[in-house]
Amino acid sequence: EYFLDLPSYDEGELSILRSELYKITVFLREQNRLLRQDRLRLAEALSDISHQFKTPLTSMSVMAELLSDDRLDSDARREFSSRLRAQISRLTWLTDTLLKLSRLDAGAVKFNTRQVPLRDLLDKACSPLAIPMELKNQSLTVQAEGAAFCDLNWTAEALTNIVKNCVEHTPPGGQIQITALQNPLFAEIQVSDSGPGIPKEDLPFIFQRFYKGKHASKDSAGIGLAMAKAVIEAQGGTLKAVSRGYSILSQGGTNGTSGTTGASGAFDDFPKNPRRNPRENSTVNFGEGPTGNTSQNGIGNAQCNPLDGALFIIHLPVSPAQSGSGSTVPKSRQHNPFEVSSTGSDDGPDFHDIVTG
Repeated sequence: EYFLDLPSYDEGELSILRSELYKITVFLREQNRLLRQDRLRLAEALSDISHQFKTPLTSMSVMAELLSDDRLDSDARREFSSRLRAQISRLTWLTDTLLKLSRLDAGAVKFNTRQVPLRDLLDKACSPLAIPMELKNQSLTVQAEGAAFCDLNWTAEALTNIVKNCVEHTPPGGQIQITALQNPLFAEIQVSDSGPGIPKEDLPFIFQRFYKGKHASKDSAGIGLAMAKAVIEAQGGTLKAVSRGYSILSQGGTNGTSGTTGASGAFDDFPKNPRRNPRENSTVNFGEGPTGNTSQNGIGNAQCNPLDGALFIIHLPVSPAQSGSGSTVPKSRQHNPFEVSSTGSDDGPDFHDIVTG
């Protein structure tokens, strides 16, 4: 700790010197506190990462030992080889995702922000999920108007992780709806599903890294929504989750601050009669359903009222002034209330390589 005990001076150079020394002392004390917090977060992150790697590495070690057995028949060898490749793929995307999160934390990402049509953004976000939705016989309804000021690649990956969460927690034959509209203040994207919703006890923690709710699959790493949160907030946006009367707000520009509130009428955020223009509807095509009708694995023109499951509400900036500098900045560098006064573009993730779990 840093403390300063100097005699007081009413005026003159000694008074000015005392004031400056006091500000420096307070600044060093605050930096020391932030450093201790960073150390604790690093220790927790290393513990979580080691846990995420331990399971697949143990599985790979067992399968490698089995494959070394000459008595193993060809069918079993092919099966173990396939499982080994799956575990290697899992470790690869886990490593890539953790590196992306580290870059976001370190402020090393330069966003290529521009006016992006919401239709194009949702097309790019939903395309990687076409096969998983088809396998579960799920339907998707998308409606998009206007544009947002954001990085297409990074924001699309964030939205993919949100929609993927809905796909995983919606039963076979269920529905997913996406409504994207622009107003003078912001662009709003609402993603809802017909699943069971987010349990009340999980809702305050779903944006925390490595958090896995009670309905999470055993293969989930618990970092998909954390990635989405980091990307959206880094561009000046916000991310909110609502589920059956309860909401959790992940506020842009805060250090993970969140709160749970009763949200009767929370679904009122959805436009009851959104202004629709058929030419502005998303052109993503997951099936053979005719344009203009809600159809299995197809895009519908139907009015998008909320489904009675989970609801994610994303707000994105619509102008450069709202999006900030266009690069990520660590929280400790964003604002320093004790500061003493004195006299290239990132293309984003390779979108077809991984989808965060």
